[in-house]
Amino acid sequence: MPLVGRLVLMHQPDPAAMLRRLARVMNRDGIMAFQELDISGARSFPPSPIFDRCLEWIAAAFTKTGTDTRMGVQLYSTFLAAGLPAPSLSLDAGIWGGADNPAASMVADVVQSLLPALLQNGIATEAEVGIVSLWERLQAELAEGGGVAVSPSLVGAWTAIDS
Repeated sequence: MPLVGRLVLMHQPDPAAMLRRLARVMNRDGIMAFQELDISGARSFPPSPIFDRCLEWIAAAFTKTGTDTRMGVQLYSTFLAAGLPAPSLSLDAGIWGGADNPAASMVADVVQSLLPALLQNGIATEAEVGIVSLWERLQAELAEGGGVAVSPSLVGAWTAIDS
């Protein structure tokens, strides 16, 4: 029976310890698989100042709340630190351009969900964020620049567990 986790290790104070605990309760010959973010993969090209500023806010809010925004690229070493066999790895990311760029709505939605943390931690003010028009401003700036937006990388890692 496989054990699958997505975007959970990034919230753990000791991800290797969590993997060790999970491996102890797994069935013999099971597969353990996790997928985690690496926010440093997100970017716009040519650079979109609004998009890039949103990414800075998102990273700062996650960091303030104890979330490891680079957990994806740490999966290999975390599996090894947990005493697990070396995992196989994959990387996936979205890349979008054009007038109906889905990245604009995704980023605006994440900023909106993190708005309380942004305000509470002094990362941004309501006026800086301008949440009511954020999606439109992102969409316009990305489209006007004729560029693309790249999502954070999603790194997958999986290995067989012999309990």
